[in-house]
Amino acid sequence: MTSRNLNDLRKAGIEVLKRELGVTDMIRFLQMFEKGEGDYTKEKSG
Repeated sequence: MTSRNLNDLRKAGIEVLKRELGVTDMIRFLQMFEKGEGDYTKEKSG
């Protein structure tokens, strides 16, 4: 197996996720890894 550059690896990963999960669940899966902003705990308790 040859090493892929990061852009090719990202594209291949997205294609696998889309094929295996479908578009909606792929998006839901990827959203679990998005970095949020702010302080969730402070905002919820204030």
